[in-house]
Amino acid sequence: MGGAVIQHQTNWATLAISVALSGTSAGCFKPATFLKQSGVEVHSLRAGLMPADAEHQGQTKVTAVVSASSTNAQTLSTSMAQGSASVSFPPGSLAIDSEVTIEQGVLVANAVTAAQLGLGSTSSLQVGVPVAITSSTSQDAVTPFTVSLSLPSGSSLALADQYLNLLIVYKATLRGESKTVVGTIPRNKLTIVDGKVQFSASYFGNYQTVITGSTVQAVAQVTVPAGVISLSAASSLPAIAITARVPFAVTQGSTVRLTGKNFRSSMVLAYGSKPVSQLTVASDVSASFVVPAGAQLGLTTLAAEQDGASQSISLLYAGSSSDLPVITLPPASVCSGTKYYDANGQTQSGTRSCTQPDLSSLTAANILSGVTINGVTGTATASPANCSSDGATACVATSSYAAAATSGLASKVLAGSSVAGVAGNVTMPSVANVRVSNGAYGVGGTSITPTLADCSADGQQSCYATGVFKAANVTGVSTWDLASGVTLAGVAGTYKKNCRDKITSSAFNYDGSAGSLTNASFTAGTTLDYWDTTNDHAGFGAQRVAAWSTTTDCDATVWSDATTTDAGATTVPCGAGTSANCQFKDNLSGLVVSKPLGGSNWSAAVIACNNSTIGGFSAGTWRLPTHKEVMTLHIHGIVSQVNSYFMTLATMQSASGYWSSTTDTELGNTYAIVNYLANGGSSNMTKATTSNAFCVR
Repeated sequence: MGGAVIQHQTNWATLAISVALSGTSAGCFKPATFLKQSGVEVHSLRAGLMPADAEHQGQTKVTAVVSASSTNAQTLSTSMAQGSASVSFPPGSLAIDSEVTIEQGVLVANAVTAAQLGLGSTSSLQVGVPVAITSSTSQDAVTPFTVSLSLPSGSSLALADQYLNLLIVYKATLRGESKTVVGTIPRNKLTIVDGKVQFSASYFGNYQTVITGSTVQAVAQVTVPAGVISLSAASSLPAIAITARVPFAVTQGSTVRLTGKNFRSSMVLAYGSKPVSQLTVASDVSASFVVPAGAQLGLTTLAAEQDGASQSISLLYAGSSSDLPVITLPPASVCSGTKYYDANGQTQSGTRSCTQPDLSSLTAANILSGVTINGVTGTATASPANCSSDGATACVATSSYAAAATSGLASKVLAGSSVAGVAGNVTMPSVANVRVSNGAYGVGGTSITPTLADCSADGQQSCYATGVFKAANVTGVSTWDLASGVTLAGVAGTYKKNCRDKITSSAFNYDGSAGSLTNASFTAGTTLDYWDTTNDHAGFGAQRVAAWSTTTDCDATVWSDATTTDAGATTVPCGAGTSANCQFKDNLSGLVVSKPLGGSNWSAAVIACNNSTIGGFSAGTWRLPTHKEVMTLHIHGIVSQVNSYFMTLATMQSASGYWSSTTDTELGNTYAIVNYLANGGSSNMTKATTSNAFCVR
């Protein structure tokens, strides 16, 4: 059973909302967004149980809104299978309201962090459950908050204080300094109360209790790459997988290339007990690092950690020594008298008896002329003669004209060249098909420079797609599929997310200070302020608030003429000859609007739209719009499409309004909602009343 509590405390009352989650529950609850009881604020709370599996039974994730203006302490608590945790925010702790989440985090006290902070081998550490505390807003705490964690269980240290070597290891993002760090909070900064360890923190992050083999008094902190800190976020990311490293045998300062998959910038490494500071992640499949000094000779473990996933591989470290070679063979396989370092860095001496060859019968007459063996220069001549031309046969092969196996040789020789009399048929790839990063290729001395560069900009073409700039299928992608201000694969978005009213200064414009504004009529102003905005009843506003950008203008730019007479096979302009079929499309909602049908009661309007064949479409294509759809059309600036063939301003101003298909349950199911296109208003009328109607598809 997991539980979550958020509390607001006063001097006279404590009010708490508790959420109990069954270990088999996969649901969630939806409380009231904001409640008040006896003057005590209770904010909305969300809780969810993570999927149960062998490693993560009983995890509970709790999210609650922490108010910046509350005068009471605000506490979130959670229970997990291995312990519990809470975080308490005093009044004024946060500068702005924020959704705060407390849940199980990824392991902080891993092999890499231990190396970075000098904590020794992870085998000597006792660790508690890591707890991630995150905020929906980018901020540090103004006043430190208090974190309470369960102590590591099963301590076997024979100390007067079994938690003498207790500390907190954390990974946090310091928003004010724009960096992510790992660090320690030593024992003298911690308080143990009722089996819990408590400490103050100013940064959101991942915190874990650790008991080390020796007491740590100093505060340590190291800057690291950012990455996910919660177990729920890490579970959705593919784990790091190193599949190869070159070279295997390394020395101090060597560069090691790693290949694999799912590499990200959050990767960190430790070589033995030494952190790796010179790491370069080139792509999601390639990385490299420089071997640090001070590792133990012989086989050494390289530990990799990335977003909660870990992997270890081995490298053979020869240090900076050059006095003896490193040989991985046992002494019995190495010649007697040869000293060397074995795979464990231990000095060894070979024991194998290696017999020297008998050279006593070696004479010049037994050695080919021009060849010297053991100080004896040969005088013998070859018979038949040495080979002296390409493709020659019945001759003695030499270093200049060596014997060649000609079977299948043509497919190994460049076209235009021949070897052993065999003409080659291999052609080089075009320079436009070889990556620049691969370097020059071809025959030495006549190498070819490739021209296929890696893609380095959005929308670039005729380049090599990489893990950063991937290929994108833009077939059928409209500019309306992307938000205004966003460009993806060369497609600049035009979708406007925030439509705002515009200004008709002749209707209202006030230039005084906001503090002096009254409810009187003002039309003499010239400055365009947000309080000067008007509805569209008198026509679409021509002016925009000075401080707002064009992305708030939902006007004629978001509408297009969709008039057709053949069910959309072709489009024609809305005009005198096509007036009966005039249709305009709202590119933000995707709705196509017909011209008005005329007045009728509600059910007749529903039937008329359902049976409509406007534009050559079959019956059933058109329908009466819902209340919210009609309001959306107003918000998206339908008044900007006023014309004599579609809708005039007068028809949009109609006092009878326009039927929606939505029944008003406030007054009973015999009422429906009528909307007013020009001023954006709505009202309810009995369905038997006569009102205007238009259709949408």
